[in-house]
Amino acid sequence: MINAATTNPYIHIHMPGSGVGGVSLPYQPYLLAWSLGRRWIWEGVIMRGRNVNEDQPRYIARTLLGGLDILGIKWSDARIAILGLAYKGDVNDHRNSPSYSIIEYLASRGVGEIVIHDPYVETPPAGIKMYRDLEESLKGCEGIIVSTDHNIYKRLSVEQIAILTGKKRVAILDARRILRRDGRSINDIECIYSTSGSPWSRCFPPHQDHC
Repeated sequence: MINAATTNPYIHIHMPGSGVGGVSLPYQPYLLAWSLGRRWIWEGVIMRGRNVNEDQPRYIARTLLGGLDILGIKWSDARIAILGLAYKGDVNDHRNSPSYSIIEYLASRGVGEIVIHDPYVETPPAGIKMYRDLEESLKGCEGIIVSTDHNIYKRLSVEQIAILTGKKRVAILDARRILRRDGRSINDIECIYSTSGSPWSRCFPPHQDHC
């Protein structure tokens, strides 16, 4: 089924990430359930899967906050960068993006500052602090979430991000599983790293064990 579906150039199999956005996928299961009007579909695997997808952005945000706790960083003092506002990679469409739910959850927990980086979205909604310069957005951040799989982020490494923050304690959550490990020394930076569904692990200089 996966092989058949991917013969359509507009179909991309969704991997575990920060959530599902856009104008079709978030609503189609509900339209199907409503049109059939059957109890079995409302209680079946399709709707259970949709419920998981809806909670995924909050799960990602909670995981990042847990990383800050591990490093002993108060949420109210933290600066967190969300990499990607678009709902999928290399587009400027941010309708129903899971990044919005991540931002909302972090703000509700009293995070000190939340900044967004996206190279494609030109006019974010009012109240969203967004940067076009990647280094500027990462500077001073103790927490980073890779929320969108833009190709520009696929060229980044965990170590590079840790260094660009300029901080001594950094939690990096790669929700899209796209960051590289380049093995460079991160000196005395206390860096922890995680992906969606995996535990936090510590990042070490090349002469020690990697995450």
